[in-house]
Amino acid sequence: MIRPAALVRPVLTLALGLSLGGGALLAMAPPSGAQGGPTALGEAASRTRAEILLEALRQRNGEAVFASLAPDVRRFTSLPAIQARLNQVPPIRSVRILEVFSGADDSTIRAELLAGDQRRPLTLVIDAEGQLVAWRFDSTQLPIEQLARSFVAELAEGQVVTARSRLSIRLQEELTPAVIQARWRGLERRVGPFQQIKGTVVAHAGGDQQLVLVTTRFAKLTDNLFVIFDGQNRIVGIDFPIDTP
Repeated sequence: MIRPAALVRPVLTLALGLSLGGGALLAMAPPSGAQGGPTALGEAASRTRAEILLEALRQRNGEAVFASLAPDVRRFTSLPAIQARLNQVPPIRSVRILEVFSGADDSTIRAELLAGDQRRPLTLVIDAEGQLVAWRFDSTQLPIEQLARSFVAELAEGQVVTARSRLSIRLQEELTPAVIQARWRGLERRVGPFQQIKGTVVAHAGGDQQLVLVTTRFAKLTDNLFVIFDGQNRIVGIDFPIDTP
């Protein structure tokens, strides 16, 4: 079954973070309501830890990056996988920390990498132990169709950590790799193993609400996976099919 784009629910509903149905994989994460004191690391310690992480990234030191991951993230990847990803990154000439924000449970660091003549914004989130729990490269220059297709392909290939890094930082904080993996496996139990991505359709682009439909073939059916973006091309919501044949 392929739902035609004309039957897509209103984008405004998606933008408000409402689930499209009981089978939704991810919905937009609610804002964090709790405001507490600074993280146990403090701003100075958070900055120091971030500098170590960024230098490991600059040197493509997979062992150091892998060791820095929080346990809930590390168990969904491996040192060879991390090193392979680092080897694909263009040589980084320099790294620079722009801002450090300390929260109740973690710290958020905004940084910038200089690779060739390109500046790549990067956001890191580290916990009170100084371990990396979430990160995201800026993707405003990439087509949302490409981002949506890559996200679904990575989930299908079991690259949960890489796929999760495409989500907004707020959504990453709400969804551990274990939750994302469990939802994908739950989907495959209903519709059969993943077969292939057939194509993508942009239902709405531009502005603060953007929607891409990724037409995906499973063993039992072909259906559209809804990938929702904000105005900065960050994934803020996903909805997967709820119908079974």
